[in-house]
Amino acid sequence: MVLAHADSGASLIAAAKAIVGHDSLVIGNVAVHPDDDTEVLVEQARTQVDKLDQGEGVLIVTDLFGSTPCNIARQLGDGRHIRIVAGLNLAMLLRILNYPGAGLGELVEKALAGGRQAIMDCGPARNLSHD
Repeated sequence: MVLAHADSGASLIAAAKAIVGHDSLVIGNVAVHPDDDTEVLVEQARTQVDKLDQGEGVLIVTDLFGSTPCNIARQLGDGRHIRIVAGLNLAMLLRILNYPGAGLGELVEKALAGGRQAIMDCGPARNLSHD
């Protein structure tokens, strides 16, 4: 499940599904807007988790550690088998979609690896001095 600010989660899910080309996993999404009631969001997220959990648990990915989406995700750890990964990016989501048969622990590792491996300096150093 994706728990992220505004429509960023839905946009990343749509992009990832377009790249993968098929629905390998059912993914829930809860969008967090500035004026939303946090209690309502917690219940929406809990409902999504209940729908998604088929006995193996649920991975929740959030966009930013310490933010409202991440804090909401952390409130859902009430005896359920839930793992939370913060720092969502498209590469992480693609990695998750490419391992639909992975167990929850392995899926967490794949998500972390996908996210980390996608962050790199891609261009030559530029001389910005004005000599």
